[in-house]
Amino acid sequence: MIGQGNDDGPATAHFLAGRHGRRNTAILVAAAILAAVAVSSYVKLSIVVPACRFYGHAQGLAYAGTKTWDYRHEEGIVCVFQRADGSEMEIPLQRFTPFLKSLALDWILDLRLGIPSFIALFTLLWLGMQRVAGR
Repeated sequence: MIGQGNDDGPATAHFLAGRHGRRNTAILVAAAILAAVAVSSYVKLSIVVPACRFYGHAQGLAYAGTKTWDYRHEEGIVCVFQRADGSEMEIPLQRFTPFLKSLALDWILDLRLGIPSFIALFTLLWLGMQRVAGR
């Protein structure tokens, strides 16, 4: 009923409230940061590097590394190749991968977007588990 004082309220009140609220929040944020870094590293090593190497090999270039988005690059992930004469060449990943795949890879590898996304995802999962558990 409305107006009664013994209503516990939504599950969000339990997430940050109580004795263990700060501890739970710190654990959730730390787990989300670790997950974001782990997923970013895995995606880079298992998808981006092989794609860059394959493209470089097909073009006769040697793969030298990758660069993620910064304010100087508008393209997102950039594959760095080395020519036969020793000069470097940068080609955006989006040039040889589908748009949505490139967009998803940019999102995951840019930790400024990935970490808040994982924090939001972990928070929603936590709240969902709280609701299922009936707390």
